[in-house]
Amino acid sequence: MKKIITLILLIFINSDIYAQKGVIALGVESSLSGVTLIEYSLNPTIGYFISDKMMLGLGFNTSSINDDDKDPSVSPVDELVIELTDNTTSNDLLLTPFLRYYLSDAFYFSGGINIGSSTYNTIDKEGSWGIDQDGDDFYLGDNVYTSESSQSSFGLSLALGYTLSWNDKICFEPSISLNTSSGLEDNKTIVETVSQTIDANTGNLVTTITSVTTETQDPAPTVFSLGLNIGMHIRLGR
Repeated sequence: MKKIITLILLIFINSDIYAQKGVIALGVESSLSGVTLIEYSLNPTIGYFISDKMMLGLGFNTSSINDDDKDPSVSPVDELVIELTDNTTSNDLLLTPFLRYYLSDAFYFSGGINIGSSTYNTIDKEGSWGIDQDGDDFYLGDNVYTSESSQSSFGLSLALGYTLSWNDKICFEPSISLNTSSGLEDNKTIVETVSQTIDANTGNLVTTITSVTTETQDPAPTVFSLGLNIGMHIRLGR
């Protein structure tokens, strides 16, 4: 049985594929290290053979999330209900231009750079209630807590891989990669609150709106990782 499986693999998968200048490679790549099933993603790549053994390419990954969450606010006395909406948005973009050199028809070495940017924003609301002179509840407004975070990163990527060809067009390419990145992270927090006070001179109820903004800039987390990857691409052209 083992001999039959080995024979099938030798027939359909081999390492003898010749890349010619002018060939275009369309494919996907993915990391298999430290990634859960939910986080698993495929990164599209495109490459162009500038010579018979050298390919210039670009990989990219992008994602976007926009999520609303309904949250009721109930008054303390009359139990009036106001429905508030919290919001979370995030956007991520990673570009990985690379240069790949095929040491043989099987082994290749790849070097490139990682250019990333991301934003993560949240808006959380809670109701602020007041009591009028008759002792009844009334809605003062929203207490709004806004958090804005943006990050930019830059790093290097090195990989050593092996090419397994299904035929003269389709290739599977497992690889071991070393990736680094560092950058800056900007954070901004805005707190807007609504409150009710009594005017000392007139004795009337007064609604006050207060806003406080805090901004910081910190180094983004430095990443140094060694990982296992799998890629697949289709070669078009000659």
